[in-house]
Amino acid sequence: RTGDFYFYALVLTSCCPLLLPGLSPRNSLEVLTPEIPGERDRGNCITSLQLHPKGWAALIRCSSNMDDQEWTCVYEFQDGSPTRPPVSPRCSLRLTHYIEEANVGRGYIKELCFSPDGRLICSPYGYGVRLLSFDENCMELSDCLAVQTSCLREVRSIYSHSDVVLTTKFSPTHCQLASGCLSGRVALYQPRF
Repeated sequence: RTGDFYFYALVLTSCCPLLLPGLSPRNSLEVLTPEIPGERDRGNCITSLQLHPKGWAALIRCSSNMDDQEWTCVYEFQDGSPTRPPVSPRCSLRLTHYIEEANVGRGYIKELCFSPDGRLICSPYGYGVRLLSFDENCMELSDCLAVQTSCLREVRSIYSHSDVVLTTKFSPTHCQLASGCLSGRVALYQPRF
């Protein structure tokens, strides 16, 4: 949410799609109000979005319309026929993983990110960051797709800010992570496992 604006739809298409009359481009996709397990009766809005480095999935931070709950969700892109039906006919992606987030700093956009290899997710979490994985072994998404939607696993939490963390980014070439908070402080980490 930014001011009084809610983001309800996401549309991705190629740069120069070849459109045939009456057909959509092959690589287009549309997500309308993502649904979270257990929260289908409440509307949700997308507040942050990142694509998996290998193009397999969309990482979405969303909050309830009442802004009292937040989630990090991973939606898999599907090529050809879906392996299982989507949660809703309105949603063309398949929710594979999710986790509820600390709802600290209501009304602010919190940017999350994939690690360069796509095995970890870094998510702003209150006054720190939380490293998440798809399973307990930090496997690739393609190696741990379950038949049913799974919870993301917390690998580590790091609390080093005195204000709400709003953004996180991995270095594309080094084992380094940066986070920035509402008061303007930037922290650098070198996660070790």
